[in-house]
Amino acid sequence: MSLVAADEDRIVGHILFSPVTFEPPVAVVALGLAPMAVLPGHEKHGVGRRLVQNGLAECHSRGACLVVVLGDPGYYGRLGFERASRHGLRNEFGVEESFMVFMLESHAHPLPGTIVKYAPEFDGLAPENRDR
Repeated sequence: MSLVAADEDRIVGHILFSPVTFEPPVAVVALGLAPMAVLPGHEKHGVGRRLVQNGLAECHSRGACLVVVLGDPGYYGRLGFERASRHGLRNEFGVEESFMVFMLESHAHPLPGTIVKYAPEFDGLAPENRDR
């Protein structure tokens, strides 16, 4: 799912949410937020915040129980995301502090120790692939 922000006829921001899976498999609908971009000159004007908020609302309306993001804890923390490890969620990239979750449904989430796996298109984010 993708959303854009426009200023008159010009796109100034974009956000994408893609399906994530779990290991072990869990019957929970979840999405990963990535990427999000805002044009220079439109940053610090709330464009990113509105994209995230509208995107989370749309994810919830489509049945998602949670959204994960690998991003700046200071920024995403202000938007209601918290460390995924607080919910026992791990990620395939071996990062903890910047791996965050927004719980859309508090009663439906994977068991502690579950690994969140992004779509194969994100494999380049793995630490062993960063220098390629």
